[in-house]
Amino acid sequence: MSEIIYNFIKKASEAQRKNEEEFLVDLLITTKTSGTEDLLLSLIDYHLKEGDKEEGKGNLIEAGEHYWSSLSYALKLVALRENLEISDYPSYYSFVEYLSYKTQDPSMIIDFVNAEKLHGEYHPRPQGEGFNIRRDHAIALIRKIKENILIKPK
Repeated sequence: MSEIIYNFIKKASEAQRKNEEEFLVDLLITTKTSGTEDLLLSLIDYHLKEGDKEEGKGNLIEAGEHYWSSLSYALKLVALRENLEISDYPSYYSFVEYLSYKTQDPSMIIDFVNAEKLHGEYHPRPQGEGFNIRRDHAIALIRKIKENILIKPK
């Protein structure tokens, strides 16, 4: 990739307060590029594994960001399948409320409210004693999404 393109992507992603990966994935989602669902499924698992690796090293801020990324991609995949869009941070809340209502599982909201604290955006949040609770809620919600929504027939 040329430096010109990379710098453009970097600036554009910063303007949207996203990292380059998030920026490109969101772009692929909006264009409904073939293979995007498979990409999102791969990214869900990739970021869970990376979160585990970083947690094992004691890098809780980085681990939290990976767990959040995994959850974010799971939600975006469901939204894609529902022909809906998660375009900004508040839309995550609305979408989780929608999923909770649709699945009749109010615990999804509790899981999300706790899990979102793993995400520090550009201001990393210290991850102390509550990290395990937040991580467990993120993983629980990812599991619910995978088992109760993603594996069901479309």
